[in-house]
Amino acid sequence: MLFDAPYLSADARHQGLLLHSVYHRPNGWDHIAPGQKVPNGESSMWGDYHARELALLLLREAQSSNYLTFFAPKR
Repeated sequence: MLFDAPYLSADARHQGLLLHSVYHRPNGWDHIAPGQKVPNGESSMWGDYHARELALLLLREAQSSNYLTFFAPKR
């Protein structure tokens, strides 16, 4: 499932929600641990943001409530 291990972090020391997120690899910004070839085990702000938005959308759909927007919903 998307909102379960191994996608979400269960470690309290991890600084984000998602695991295995690669943010700006072309720019070389993601940390690559010694002995690894690709970044792993990190989180990124945008990945976490979109995961939270998806979770909120799914929750509101399950509850048959409106999805909050910055504009008035059409009636």
